Amino acid sequence: MRPEVLSGTTFRLRTEAGTLYVTVNTDEKGKIVEVFIQLGKAGSTTNALTEALGRVISVALQHGTPVEIILKQLQHIRAGDPVKQKNGKITDAGPDAVALALETVLGIDREELLASAPLP
Repeated sequence: MRPEVLSGTTFRLRTEAGTLYVTVNTDEKGKIVEVFIQLGKAGSTTNALTEALGRVISVALQHGTPVEIILKQLQHIRAGDPVKQKNGKITDAGPDAVALALETVLGIDREELLASAPLP
């Protein structure tokens, strides 16, 4: 069940398709509970797909999927040219930028995560 009050952080990230906004909401223990993603104009296919990705991530988290599994699926998905973020990190596409936002909230280093346990 969703808590009454969540804390959120919104990231403004660069992608090859434009500016991506990712809001990551956490509970009082710092556990990620839901993710909202927006890219493109309201009503566009791109916006619908990014909104759907946020919903699927949220449902997976709410049903016990470890965030590390989700991160490994999103990391390094490629589309177009890699983009340098303001913090100096390089992202390969929108889903990779979403992974970067989740990693930042959790304080996870992406290279350490990639070197850890293999995908299921």
